[in-house]
Amino acid sequence: MFPSLLISVKGLVETTYYSFDLRVKSCDEHRYKYLNNRWVPLGISEIIQDRDRQVYKHPKNSQLGSLWEKKPINFLSCKITHNPYSKFGHVSYCFVQYNPLCSVN
Repeated sequence: MFPSLLISVKGLVETTYYSFDLRVKSCDEHRYKYLNNRWVPLGISEIIQDRDRQVYKHPKNSQLGSLWEKKPINFLSCKITHNPYSKFGHVSYCFVQYNPLCSVN
């Protein structure tokens, strides 16, 4: 995923297993265009809200808390795609702003 997402965690129980999930949610309903060194809204996007809730599980799921805390967690293998049947990433639309949401289980 570009830009890459790195997350540092602290305060996990060292002997408990944790998993991390990522999803992206649209910031608003607009499409954007890069114009004069800034992003400007163009109009309304065709976003389908069910696709915003697609979850990407970290490939090293179910590790001890002590392992997760040693170094930043990266989601480099997550791909942003337009393919609604992809098993390797999130479905997205061009020129839409997204917020990454990470959950700990």
